Amino acid sequence: ASDEEKLIKSLSVIKHYNNSLYAVLKGAEIRVGTEEVNVKCRFIFHKDRIAEHRNTTLIEKAFSKVYGRSMHLVCEVDNIKKTDKINSEEELVSSAIAILGGEVVDG
Repeated sequence: ASDEEKLIKSLSVIKHYNNSLYAVLKGAEIRVGTEEVNVKCRFIFHKDRIAEHRNTTLIEKAFSKVYGRSMHLVCEVDNIKKTDKINSEEELVSSAIAILGGEVVDG
């Protein structure tokens, strides 16, 4: 399987166990290395959510299973500067999606 297929499969394993964590991860930048899963979040709230022990364990186990090797999670917040108002609105919507397990649709 390609790296993209493995990433999708890893995320679907996580979605099966924790839909709101899946939503947080879908909004993040994820890079998979040899022994690390690097997640770059847009908001501190998301990093804090991912850093919860049960969530870190789930992510590491899901990626380890799919990639067939022991994986360690590294999570950080993207430091791109935006205006406070935009950050607050985006974080509010993103947090609501993560907590409620929904998605934004146009229409």
